[in-house]
Amino acid sequence: MKTSLLLACCLVASAAFAQSTLSSDPSYQKQCAKCHGKNADGRHPFGGPSLQTTQLNVDEIKAVIESGKGKMPAFKGKLTDDRIFALAAEIKDLSKK
Repeated sequence: MKTSLLLACCLVASAAFAQSTLSSDPSYQKQCAKCHGKNADGRHPFGGPSLQTTQLNVDEIKAVIESGKGKMPAFKGKLTDDRIFALAAEIKDLSKK
């Protein structure tokens, strides 16, 4: 029982940390939030889907950020490779909740 409660608390804290990390990331706020929403919950009138439920893995997310997809522009050359990888990892962490 104690182990289950501790595990549940860790999972909730982990999801909250991932969301707060992404929503406080200046790169995300500048480049992504206008279409995907401040908390990555999607802004469908602007065409950006929720990132909270993505089924893509980190490499696939990274490829979309680099090359763009649909209405989303490519960010390769606009963001560093490290910044793109960090955003992809933050998005994947957010979707694991």
